[in-house]
Amino acid sequence: IVRCLGGGLLMSNIQRNKPFIDFMDGFQYITMNMGMSLVGKMIQRQVWATAIALPQRINQSVMEWERYLR
Repeated sequence: IVRCLGGGLLMSNIQRNKPFIDFMDGFQYITMNMGMSLVGKMIQRQVWATAIALPQRINQSVMEWERYLR
């Protein structure tokens, strides 16, 4: 966020070097998107693993509770 604000200030200050700044912004945008998609995929995998493992865990805990209550 801070970097974005700083970038905005730079943009307003340095309109002369616009092509270079546009290039840098584009580069940053692309790298950000790539990073975000990687992170998103990792999170999706985690969510899927949890979603798959959760019923098994619930079944285990239910079985343990039944054993405990007997």
